[in-house]
Amino acid sequence: MKKIVFIGNHPESVPLLENLIQKGKVNFWELSLIITRPDRQVGRKKNLTPSALKNLALEKGIPFLTPLKIATSFDRLATLKPDLILVSDYRQRIPTSILKIPALGCLNVHFSKLPQYRGPSPVPSAILAGEKEIGFSFFLMDESFDTGPLLFTSQFPIDPKDTSGSLIQKLYQKTAQTLPLALKKYFAGRTKPVPQQKKNVSYTRYLNRKDGKINWQKNDGEIERMIRAFSPWPGAWTFWKGKRLKIWQAHLDEKGKLVLDHLQLEGKKMLPLADFIKGYPDFSLANLKAQL
Repeated sequence: MKKIVFIGNHPESVPLLENLIQKGKVNFWELSLIITRPDRQVGRKKNLTPSALKNLALEKGIPFLTPLKIATSFDRLATLKPDLILVSDYRQRIPTSILKIPALGCLNVHFSKLPQYRGPSPVPSAILAGEKEIGFSFFLMDESFDTGPLLFTSQFPIDPKDTSGSLIQKLYQKTAQTLPLALKKYFAGRTKPVPQQKKNVSYTRYLNRKDGKINWQKNDGEIERMIRAFSPWPGAWTFWKGKRLKIWQAHLDEKGKLVLDHLQLEGKKMLPLADFIKGYPDFSLANLKAQL
């Protein structure tokens, strides 16, 4: 029975783990440990809330760890001696000491066709660039970022209406379907790691709140892609009447002009454009651009 450890944070990875658990019954592997983020304060009352992955571990009776730093998990992992560590969207560098523990290595799920869009934000970067497709890759981790040899890579279409949130959800669903077969072949020795190409390499970086500020000097197509790319994080925003205005949703009309759909003024709830204008009759996209 092969032992698998999962290290990750994204709530959309839950279906991936559920399918991994189900397929393990016939493929002779088990999910032996889940490592995810600590509980966080959520909402105005700042209630401590566990991650979706911790909830899954509790529901399925799977041991779990929620370390502040992944390096502190070394002793537990060294004792467990997993055959494979599976990593997805953990947002911490995995130290070399942990990479060396599993006999079959650390397999990373990455949402790009490597070596394109290496780094922490491949999905928003692909939407921003106006890509029609996005890749997803399974690769064995080494000491550098997203440079290890590939076990599997494929392409997935980007819908013109996709936000980063909706596209990541679709990609995890596709990965949930694809990964079990890839693992079965790898465990059986029928898949050999292939080095990444040295051409067409590109990198992404961590996003922050400042990245969401809209530059109205850009054309309408670029702004529309930015709104989709930065949904849900960090959100596209600007200022209106001295307050931060978040643009949750927009689209391009038949002439390629930007149309705002849902907005939220600082301290207020999100509203459709028609309702927002009732409170601010002087609001229009033209006026919004003109004030800057």
